[in-house]
Amino acid sequence: MAAPAKRITHFFVLNQLGQSAHRHGAFESREAAEAWVKAHYNFPCWLVPAEYIGNMPAQPLDAEGKKFVPE
Repeated sequence: MAAPAKRITHFFVLNQLGQSAHRHGAFESREAAEAWVKAHYNFPCWLVPAEYIGNMPAQPLDAEGKKFVPE
């Protein structure tokens, strides 16, 4: 039996309308989302974890709101 696939969790910052506060999508980690909010977003918002299940590779954002590139 094959090992279960690793779950990938990204984090969305949602505004008071329930929309993503960053138009490019989810952040690669909770810490990156919190850092982006502290630096760029001065409105009520919520951090929502989401498990990625799509068929195409996801490109989450880093703490600066740019596409995350793993080291």
